[in-house]
Order: sequence, then C-alpha cells, then structure tokens
Amino acid sequence: MQIQPQKSLAQQKNIQFGALKIATIKNSGRNTIDIYKLTGKDDDFIDFLDSTTDYNKIAPDLPEDMRARWQKIFHYCIEEIRDGFNQNFVAISNKKPCGILTGYCNETSSYLDGVCKIPSEENKNLRNAGKSLILHFLKTAQKANSKTISLDAVKDGPFDVISMYEKLNFKKVFPAEDSGKYQPMEMNK
Repeated sequence: MQIQPQKSLAQQKNIQFGALKIATIKNSGRNTIDIYKLTGKDDDFIDFLDSTTDYNKIAPDLPEDMRARWQKIFHYCIEEIRDGFNQNFVAISNKKPCGILTGYCNETSSYLDGVCKIPSEENKNLRNAGKSLILHFLKTAQKANSKTISLDAVKDGPFDVISMYEKLNFKKVFPAEDSGKYQPMEMNK
C-alpha cells in the first residue's frame, strides 16, 4: 500500500508502507480510520512523514504557539518511534496519515508515551483520530492484561488533554515534585 503524506513530495518519491493493519474504526458514520502497527520496514515512511509534516502549513488557523506545541509533540512521537522500544501505530484516513501513537503494553503495566493528530486538507472534517488511537491502545493494554495504564499529559497542549483523559477514566496522580509541564495520570484495570 502507498500512503502519501503530501501530494507534491509523494509524486517525487515512492514511499512503501509495510505496516500491519490491525483495526478499522468507523467515525461518525462518514469517515473510516484504519489503524496500522508500524514495523521496522517503515523507517522510510517515518522519515518521510517527519520531513513533510509542518504544522505551520497544515494547521495555519491555529495560533502560532499551539502550532509550535503540536509540532513539538509530533517530533517527540517520531523520536520515540525511531527509538524502536515502543509499540507504534499510525492512523490513516483517505490514504493520509491522521495520527500517530507510541507506547508499550505488558502484563504489569502500560504506558501511553505520546499521541498526536495530523491534520490534512483531505481529513479536515475528520474527528477523533487521536481518540481512536488512544482507545485502540487501551484495548491493547486490556489484551496484555496490564494492571495499570499511565501517561504524562501535557498541561499546555493544543487543547485541554487532561479533561479528555479524565473522560476516558484516567485519574490525576500527584507527584512529590510538580515540574509544571506534565500531569501524570493513570487508570487501573
């Protein structure tokens, strides 16, 4: 399958996509989101996605500080994917990446390391790409029989992510020392 992060560059390069399709999510009856588990064969795709994803271009309506914050979250996810220690997923809709997630699951605990939506012109009306990835991650943790699922929610995210995680039944964990940037959260089985 070929995925095209950006038309102009995709026409110049033939990027192969070797990820494994693991779920299809129907979103609001109109859109479909396919979730793929990335493999070692997807290094070129990840490099290409990284080089063609610029939030200043794909989300010009957002305030500059929010575009910078999303870009930072996106690059964090890409770096964690490149490290190769986590389980990594990409959401695709209309043959365009619309989100990435990185984390790990085992029978003791699961950690959602990072998740980021990737807006595009083709997916401008797409809703819940990030939430779809998160819900899939929760199902993966359930299958792994994890006792706890934890994450560090950004306090200055592009929207109120802490409230979103609370709606998914995550609870705030108050550390001994608050760095001010992240809110540790977790849920038990």
